[in-house]
Amino acid sequence: VRWRRQMDARIASTAFATDRLLFVGCGDGRLCALDRSSGRDVWTHRAGDAIVASPAVADGIVLAGSEDYFFYAVDAETGQLRWKFETGLGVTAAATVAGGKVFFGGRDGHLYALSAADGREVWKSRAMRAIMAPPLAGDDFVCVQSFYGTTQAFDRDSGKELWRAGLGGSVGSTPIVSAEAVYLATYPGVVYALR
Repeated sequence: VRWRRQMDARIASTAFATDRLLFVGCGDGRLCALDRSSGRDVWTHRAGDAIVASPAVADGIVLAGSEDYFFYAVDAETGQLRWKFETGLGVTAAATVAGGKVFFGGRDGHLYALSAADGREVWKSRAMRAIMAPPLAGDDFVCVQSFYGTTQAFDRDSGKELWRAGLGGSVGSTPIVSAEAVYLATYPGVVYALR
C-alpha cells in the first residue's frame, strides 16, 4: 500500500486523476483534491449535499454534479468555484465535455448542455426518464440512457432529438460508439447495437 486515506464519508463515484492530483466526490458533499503521491489534502470544495457523480476534468476545471440540485465547476488547482448551475433534481451521473460544452443528465429527466467556460445554458432537452449514466458525445450528437430503458440521441449543437430507441430494460451504463453503431448494455443482460 503506497498510502491510505480515510475520507470519513461514503464514496459512490469513481475518482478522476491528473498527473498530480486525484479528485474525489464524497457523500457528505465534499469535492476533494488529493496529492497523488501522498494522499494529502490539496483543497476541498463543499457542495450542499452528496456528490455521487464521478468528477470530470477539462481545461483546468473539475466538473461534478451533486444531490443538492447543482452542477459545479471548480478550479482544478485552487478549488475555487468558477460557476455553478441549478438543475431540477440531483445529478448522479458524470459529465462529458466536448466542443467547449459540458453535457450531463439529471434525475429530473433532462440532458443539459452548458458552456464549459462560464456555465451558461446552451440548451436543455427532455429525456424519457431520469439519467443515471454519463452521456456519450459523438462528432455531431450526444447519446444518453434513461434509467428505464430508453436511449436517445440529440444534436450536439441544438439539442434537437435525432432518434430514440426503447429497449425494455433499465440502463445505467454509458454507451460506446464506433463507425458502425452505438453499443449499450442493459441491467437485464441484453447488449444492443443501434444504427
